Parts: sequence; C-alpha cells; structure tokens
Amino acid sequence: TGCPRHARVPRRRNKHITRCEMSEYIFNKSWCKGCGVCVAFCPKKALTLDEIAEKMERDPEKCIYCGLCEHYCPDLAITVVKDRKPKEAK
Repeated sequence: TGCPRHARVPRRRNKHITRCEMSEYIFNKSWCKGCGVCVAFCPKKALTLDEIAEKMERDPEKCIYCGLCEHYCPDLAITVVKDRKPKEAK
C-alpha cells in the first residue's frame, strides 16, 4: 500500500513507488555520543536529542531520508540506505 505521508513518485504506466519503500534508516545507538550534530542539520526537524539518555531519536513521520544526518554524523552512527530496486505500490 505504501506510506500515506509521502507523495507517490510516478513510474511507468500507472505504477507508482513510494519514498518510504525505497529507503531504510539504520541507527547504531552504541556509537552515538549525543553530540547533536545530526539534529542541527536535519532539514525536517525529524531528529531530536534525548537529554537524559544522551542519544539521538528519530521521528519516522517527518524523516525524508535525505542522508544529511549520515553525512554529518562524526561517530558514523547513522546509515541511510537507498534501495536501488524499489518495491512497486499496488
């Protein structure tokens, strides 16, 4: 069915793919030092810093899988995987 919060991306003859099906977000909490660099660079404010646990948390409803958090994370704790063969939406 796909994700209702993202626009459908047109693809060949009435078939569509959704952005959520094309990407995966991997976060290694044990590597995160809680510096907040990823939070500062997130364009959709999908990332927040948990002050108590000193770890980053992500709101999947806001995340657009742009990869800026992965690019700027000094601890390499974030990986954004963009699937090369997205699933077809029905």
